[in-house]
Amino acid sequence: MEGEGQTCEGNPDVSTPPQHGSETTALLGLEAVNALSVGIAVVDRRGSVAFANAKAMELLERRAIFRCSASLLLHDLPSQDALRRAIAAAGDHVSGAIRLRDRDAHPAISVIVTPLGARTETADGPRARILLAMNELFPAGAIPNVWLAQLFGLTPTESRVTNWIVTGRPIEEYAQDRGVSLATVRSQIKTVLAKTGMSRQVQLVAALARL
Repeated sequence: MEGEGQTCEGNPDVSTPPQHGSETTALLGLEAVNALSVGIAVVDRRGSVAFANAKAMELLERRAIFRCSASLLLHDLPSQDALRRAIAAAGDHVSGAIRLRDRDAHPAISVIVTPLGARTETADGPRARILLAMNELFPAGAIPNVWLAQLFGLTPTESRVTNWIVTGRPIEEYAQDRGVSLATVRSQIKTVLAKTGMSRQVQLVAALARL
């Protein structure tokens, strides 16, 4: 997270529970954290991600916001600077709250930054761990994904594209944001229409506006 020249070394490994202690407890804990609707990530003072739950990974993979999910590189430089300063303050045991913007300077994610008591021993000495609690700032009219899943059986991906349509944003921007082709997005929308019993996007938007 330190500058434009920094390279991305890939996504953090978040799926494997600890192998020591109670395996059952570790698995239950990981399952519970991944069920949260809040993105939870643990980073060091350099912004390197040591752990992220499922929601955090979903947010970190938003290509309109983050240039690199493993080291928290953002497109919006003021947001990156604010996050860097908040993480540094948390390393000194000071909590904070910030908002991150996307590449078009639109508010996208709220983040609570707070220190963790544990420190990890490394070759360079003890390294502070910092907790990030992240929530997406949904535009007006967005519908919780869990509602769409319960009402229509939509997958998380289908729920995301549905909310994008409902809030009036063009699908071309969605394709860019998610890093997929327009053909893929159109295929997802076709599936959404079939599951909701609609024939056109305008019908879908009108129906969901009443929820």
